[in-house]
Amino acid sequence: MYRKLARITNEAGFEDIQSEFEDRFGMLPDEVKNLIWQSAIKLKAEKAGLSSIMTEGRQLVLRFPPLPKDVKRRALISLEPDWRSGKNEYWFRFSMGDDRWKEKLVNALDRLVKEKEE
Repeated sequence: MYRKLARITNEAGFEDIQSEFEDRFGMLPDEVKNLIWQSAIKLKAEKAGLSSIMTEGRQLVLRFPPLPKDVKRRALISLEPDWRSGKNEYWFRFSMGDDRWKEKLVNALDRLVKEKEE
């Protein structure tokens, strides 16, 4: 099942695999739903050209691959009002008890993917 999940290349694939798992195993535990969600986020991040998504303190950080030595700053689109940009990354302050950060992350990734595809 992990291999099948890792081979998904589009968003519809995550919906399909969740339906398949539910058909085979019944109601999925939160841990499995979270694994599917994390896999979908990873795919979006790859499509956006990010090298990592991590937390630093109470901030979520979307980081691009290192810049070439002669480039001081990446041309980043605005993700305001929620995100601030650095020279090669985006930062978002979040609260641990507030799950709205998940929606903000998905929206930011969708915008970055769209920008890259244009």
